[in-house]
Amino acid sequence: MTMPWRGQPLALLCVLALCHAAAAVQIFNQPHNGTGTLYQSSWLEPDGSNSDQFAYDSFQMASSQAITEIHWRGGHDPAFVWWSTPVLSFRVDIYGNNGNLMQPDVVHPPLVSYTSTDACGESPVGVFGGTTLHDYHFTLPSPFQAVGGTRYWVQITAEQHGIPDWGFAAASGGNGSHFRRLSEYQFQSISGDCAFSLYTSADPTALISATVEPVGTGSVMGAGLYPLGSSATLVATAEAGFGFQQWTENGQPVSQNSRYTFSVTANRSLVAHFLPTHSLVLERWPATGGHVQGGGVFNTGSAVGILATPSPGHHFVAWLDGGSTFMGSNPDTTLILDSDRFVAAQFEADPATAVFDFDNAYPPVYPHQTMPSVQSQAGLSCNFTARSGFWSVQNTIYGWTPLDFGGNFLYPSTSWSSLAFNFDAPLTELALDFCTSEIAAEFDMGSLLRLRAYATSETGPVLAECSGRGQWVGLMYPEGRLHLVSAEPFQTVVVDFGPAQGGPLGDLFWVDNLIAVRASAPPQLLTLDAWPPEGGTLEGAGLWDAGLEVLATAWAAPGFQFSHWEEYGVLRSSANPLAVTMDQTHALTAVFAPVLEALVDTGADPVQAWLRWPDSTGSWMLEQSPGTYPPAWVPVDAPVSGVEGWNELYLPVTQGAVLYRLRRP
Repeated sequence: MTMPWRGQPLALLCVLALCHAAAAVQIFNQPHNGTGTLYQSSWLEPDGSNSDQFAYDSFQMASSQAITEIHWRGGHDPAFVWWSTPVLSFRVDIYGNNGNLMQPDVVHPPLVSYTSTDACGESPVGVFGGTTLHDYHFTLPSPFQAVGGTRYWVQITAEQHGIPDWGFAAASGGNGSHFRRLSEYQFQSISGDCAFSLYTSADPTALISATVEPVGTGSVMGAGLYPLGSSATLVATAEAGFGFQQWTENGQPVSQNSRYTFSVTANRSLVAHFLPTHSLVLERWPATGGHVQGGGVFNTGSAVGILATPSPGHHFVAWLDGGSTFMGSNPDTTLILDSDRFVAAQFEADPATAVFDFDNAYPPVYPHQTMPSVQSQAGLSCNFTARSGFWSVQNTIYGWTPLDFGGNFLYPSTSWSSLAFNFDAPLTELALDFCTSEIAAEFDMGSLLRLRAYATSETGPVLAECSGRGQWVGLMYPEGRLHLVSAEPFQTVVVDFGPAQGGPLGDLFWVDNLIAVRASAPPQLLTLDAWPPEGGTLEGAGLWDAGLEVLATAWAAPGFQFSHWEEYGVLRSSANPLAVTMDQTHALTAVFAPVLEALVDTGADPVQAWLRWPDSTGSWMLEQSPGTYPPAWVPVDAPVSGVEGWNELYLPVTQGAVLYRLRRP
């Protein structure tokens, strides 16, 4: 089970010193009501269980106080006397209130968190209604500054090895209710108060004050009176659009940590400084091509490192700023963030790779249909077989989609279903994204999923095997990727739950994005086109072995000259012939420019001059410029005549040089 404090930023995390201060004054009390009633607040170490429960109770004081100690009363449920185990340690959290509601703000991390190293001075106080109760206490490593008139919630949780049966003793003097959380993240308001009390130190104090600069960019928690010699913690929290920069005192930097802890020896006045922030959004194209790291929200001017990691059978091409502007081909790079940025990592599949994502393969598939028997992608076909159970195509799991899944995926219709894939060509690698059915609130470990590779069928020996467990990256079920590599080519792969789990065993798994890497890449197609079609002839098109370097040659027709090569509308090269590495399918267009001829008849009176270029050559625009540098080109506004396959334009003969050109709009 993932406990609510795991993986979350804590306002304070430290090991408790359990010595009871001699000078302490009680400032809040909900005394035990004398009954044996318990409100369970314990969990099963190390991963939790469905029997876990967590109790919260509120407190509020008329004036601001520095809480230095917490005392409480509790015990073990007598119904579990034969299975009960001692308390190993306690976890104490203090939460803020959830807006105007009468409940703790469990959406956000606790304001402060503490973990003890033992049972917090457990001392028996007697048997009440058949229940043996104990008193507990500890001194906070750093006083908690409670603001007067503000409601807070304290949560105290016992950690046990056996059945979680420890609970708060019932109390009187409160508002008659408390809050609880069950293991499956269900929250309830429950009648009854929990028995606990709060203390502050009677020792001499020092005033720790804190302000924010610029005003309105953030807030500070922890300022107030602290006993001399105690530890103070100030926590700076930025408002939306800002980030913490540093703490200063008398204009001098003292810390760059937003949680600043120090020993209190005298009055201090500190300033929390904040800066505007910018967001860096990273994308990956295609989504199955790889993963990216480094996105987030950062202070203006931050140097942010970004990393692109290709998926199996893929390679990184470039970073594209704004999704279009080339900004580098180094997968591990750094950029200075001075504005909101969107950067895409461009990946490409290697020639031997085919990706079955159930969105683009043939034949098309759709949500709610049965699993396809065959899918074809990039010249490779895969036959899908349900080894047990039934499978369909879906696009959500109860309205939720795993992080790395996209669009359609394979969905088990019954428990303990498993799959087999048979490919029509030998592979050396297979990767797939998966999700298993363990609930995050139940365990901290996903089930073990496995891949096994065979030459042609399951009747032969296993050539290679891999297994792995998912992680809770999407906060519902554990997700992961399996990557199988074999020294011997294989065509059949089985995916199922592996043996020797060493932990929980799920009964469902979901699959998407099969990345198949062939033992040898298929031939790659090179297509060549001329623009305009009559502009010339081409040589080099055809089906070529993957990785081969092929020469693409363009021969201009009369009246034309070769200009450049384009691929998918993007300038590729002006070299002719062009060496093309057949690392994938290529479609090149040779662009030919018409030759602009100038003719002059000096025997005519007056002298005649005209321009001509081949007719039917596409959209070319005639432009002129005076003989200046740089040229100032403007369209020629004059009638053009068609004469025997040529465009002709008569021109006046004038003093001074005039430049003419044909330009493709």
